[in-house]
Amino acid sequence: MESKIHAREAPEAEGEKRARSETDAPAPVRPHLIYFEGRGRAEPTRLLFEECGVEYTDERIPMEGWTEKKEQYPFGQLPILRVGQFEIPQSTAILRYAAKRFGHSLFPGNDEAQARADAMTEAAEDFLNNIVYKSISEKSSAADKEKIVKEELPKWLNYFKNQLGEHQFFVENTFSYADLAVYTVLHEIEAFHAGSLAPVAPLAQFKDRIAARPKIAAWLARRPTSFW
Repeated sequence: MESKIHAREAPEAEGEKRARSETDAPAPVRPHLIYFEGRGRAEPTRLLFEECGVEYTDERIPMEGWTEKKEQYPFGQLPILRVGQFEIPQSTAILRYAAKRFGHSLFPGNDEAQARADAMTEAAEDFLNNIVYKSISEKSSAADKEKIVKEELPKWLNYFKNQLGEHQFFVENTFSYADLAVYTVLHEIEAFHAGSLAPVAPLAQFKDRIAARPKIAAWLARRPTSFW
């Protein structure tokens, strides 16, 4: 079964077209994101590209036949991002690199803010692995799933709430790639456990705030439907 490749192109104003043709500037390198047919670990990077109007290739590989293909990828895992001859695996590294290379406005401007953005992104990854995915995994027992939803989930949501405080965004109250990472995992927990954010109003409001950004809202309306 062939992978599905979606070329996402940002709209170009007429003046930009003229300027580009007049200078004959070389076309920018199109980032090529490769993941499975789902939101999962690639979604924060897709959101970043969409928010920043980056033209990119969104290649989605079916799970069917993955076992035979996996060894051709670094660490036998996805996602990976290719930019020209450069290739990088690992979802959080991809997001950080993409923010610095393509989404300058979403990459914090000082060391402390960058460290905080990294911390929030890593926390989001922990939440995805240990709360979201374990709560729906066939490998988790019914008792384990119940404990995750009743005990671990509320604890983690409070962690995020405390980190957000009274701000609108997680890093110096300025929109960054870390917000896309946290938004994604909050979306996922609501997708699998509806109403999870109801007791934590600041996080529910944060999630709605990110989803309402025009370019992100447009992506959410048209992105391929998937279970995860």
